[in-house]
Amino acid sequence: MSHTSQQYSAVPVVSTTLVWTLFVGSIVLVAATTWFSIELAAEPLVRIDGLTKVMWVAVTFFSGIVQSFSRRYMRANRDEDLFFARIMLFTLVVMALVAADHVVLFLLAWTLMGLLMAELIGHVRAWPQARAAKRLSRRYFLAGSGVLGIGLLALSAGTGSATISGILASVETLPRSTLLLGARPFCSGRSSSRRWSRSTAGCSPR
Repeated sequence: MSHTSQQYSAVPVVSTTLVWTLFVGSIVLVAATTWFSIELAAEPLVRIDGLTKVMWVAVTFFSGIVQSFSRRYMRANRDEDLFFARIMLFTLVVMALVAADHVVLFLLAWTLMGLLMAELIGHVRAWPQARAAKRLSRRYFLAGSGVLGIGLLALSAGTGSATISGILASVETLPRSTLLLGARPFCSGRSSSRRWSRSTAGCSPR
């Protein structure tokens, strides 16, 4: 049986509807909290400040655009439901990432975001290039999470705080050696990201 005659699935519709609902909800949240001067937080896990709310609007908007376009583009793909499930989960993880204040939650969200991105990169399993790009990207994302964890651990131990906001509030009191130790993994992660970008470019199907 051809893909075009497959049974109708509600997953793409539900996922797209959900992400646009989150987009509208994020706009309403920005307006309401700004108008009534409300601060939202669930310490020490999350901190929903102005930047978080603006990022939620941006993330849900672009996710909505991608999903709306993919509704037609992915219709004949046998893993259509899996694609939309992954991209919706990716959206929720990014939303959790930008709201995370506890370093452990931030690191977990960052790692899961990278793993989901690798799965999306290698979505077309029939392409050897896609499978190779998935393996390579997953390796680099996990390495990046490792060096990020080292940096967060150094900064958290130096400031005595397990939250991002606490680290930022005390960062000026840290000795130069601790700052360098905390910053070095981030620089290494940035370098790894550039190498990954150049490597995956060679995995792209022509």
